[in-house]
Amino acid sequence: MNNVAREKLGSSRVELAYDQQSNVIRVKGVTEGGIELKKTKLFGKGFFNQFGITQKGKFEAEYNPEENALYVKL
Repeated sequence: MNNVAREKLGSSRVELAYDQQSNVIRVKGVTEGGIELKKTKLFGKGFFNQFGITQKGKFEAEYNPEENALYVKL
């Protein structure tokens, strides 16, 4: 996760959600709970394992300001 994406979320903690039908991950900034971002890294190995997500690489994200969330199409 680059600095621009992190700044848009405005939080050092995020909540992850996955839609299997559309193959999209939502990364939403939260004030408490969720996963802590370490600089530009998001450690969500358990999340990816839970849903069997094996894609690796860089993916473009679309920001939704109303939800304060990034949507990543895999």
